[in-house]
Amino acid sequence: MSGSGKLERGMLHLYAGRGKGASAAAFGLAFRAVGHNLKVQAILFLKGSLEYGEQETARRLSPFVDIRPMGREVQIDPNELEQIDIKWAQDGWRLACSAMAQGKVDVLILDEITTAIGLGLLDLDEVIDGLRSRPQNMEVVLTGSDAPEQLVQLCDVVTILERKKHYLDRGIEPRPGIDM
Repeated sequence: MSGSGKLERGMLHLYAGRGKGASAAAFGLAFRAVGHNLKVQAILFLKGSLEYGEQETARRLSPFVDIRPMGREVQIDPNELEQIDIKWAQDGWRLACSAMAQGKVDVLILDEITTAIGLGLLDLDEVIDGLRSRPQNMEVVLTGSDAPEQLVQLCDVVTILERKKHYLDRGIEPRPGIDM
């Protein structure tokens, strides 16, 4: 491994879109960060203990990566949200605020946070205020299906992913190790 383990200046990233790749891009960045002795925390909004490959990878990369699933153990239907979904999202945001206040991690990934905002589970203005108060040397990566203009303006890096074609559209199930 190389690097000092601390960033001089942290940037704010947004990877969004309804296509495949936003979470993968965020975890690719995490993988690179670990290679440079940076500590990573990932908070997975709307994702419970379903076995996603990134969760197992994070366990193997401990103590450099701390991953926190914050959601029910089932795939959430946006048309059938429950009170527990609000609680999980708000608990995840409190955890993110704590991570930013403590400044003990170099890279903070807030996976699917823009989706949680879009579903009304989190308040956009509150999230923006929290992001503005993060330590200057902390890199923060936001992912999700939505890209609110206020976040686009705030972020240093914005990538909008667009799915043109995917085998899921043909009824092929997500494959462990590739899609999850």
